[in-house]
Amino acid sequence: MRRCGLTVIGKLYYSPTGYYSANIAIDDAKLKPNPSCHPFPIRRDPSMTAILKELRIYRACIEVDYGGKSHVTVKVWKDRNPQLSLGPWQAYVDYILTGDRDGVWFGCRKGFEMKDISQLPKSSSGILDLQPGMAGASLQDFNAKNTITFTCQTSPDAK
Repeated sequence: MRRCGLTVIGKLYYSPTGYYSANIAIDDAKLKPNPSCHPFPIRRDPSMTAILKELRIYRACIEVDYGGKSHVTVKVWKDRNPQLSLGPWQAYVDYILTGDRDGVWFGCRKGFEMKDISQLPKSSSGILDLQPGMAGASLQDFNAKNTITFTCQTSPDAK
């Protein structure tokens, strides 16, 4: 259901992790749509969007902004030109926030590998590379933007 009112009943609690964009969450939610609500067709999963077969390299930027509205922005573009935007971003990169606003895991689409990873502000522990195809970083500024930028390039073993 989109663009319609509903009543939500459940137990409120303070958000324990950075997974939530608000400071409060609801457990065991029961949803009651307004009588005027009607179901919409299910949207396609943007991560399943096909990308250009000739695409060999692209750049990505993940911004985790704890200032203001506390949200994540992801941008993907061709080559070195941020004006050549690619989308939807979910077709090109993945990310997962972990813990209580302390870290982010990120990676390229299958068949691509990460290179040239940078982070602002920098973490003293650097970039973590503990899982195949994923890297991680400790977020440093819990009052403003944290930015991870990286290149995704076709893997030599990609078929």
